[in-house]
Amino acid sequence: MLCEPYGPLKSGLHKTLFLMERSVITMLSRTAAGVMLADEQGVVAFWNKSAERLLEFSKADVTGRLYHVVMRGKTLAGQLFCSPSCTVGHRLGRGGGVRNFGIQTRTKAGTHNRIEALAVAFHHHRPSS
Repeated sequence: MLCEPYGPLKSGLHKTLFLMERSVITMLSRTAAGVMLADEQGVVAFWNKSAERLLEFSKADVTGRLYHVVMRGKTLAGQLFCSPSCTVGHRLGRGGGVRNFGIQTRTKAGTHNRIEALAVAFHHHRPSS
């Protein structure tokens, strides 16, 4: 879970990492861009208000679900893009980068929506005690 304290916050490093993570989440919560964070297994862990407005799914609708099931993304040519074998996910998982890309998705009501996506790897490491 994001922004979960690393056990007792006695260590300066633990407290610093927790506060930095909390600051990043606060920043992402306030941005006008739709933001989704998924863990290494592709499970949505964060969904901001802008994403709610853009795709009409509430945070409760998507948190805990697989990102590709939520996004239902297709290429601009209509080919399946978001899937368990997603190229973007595999590249990020190996530490590689990807360029921003356009995908087609749908709102909760089923309206087609073209979005520009930017994928960034966020490796959530717990410091050792």
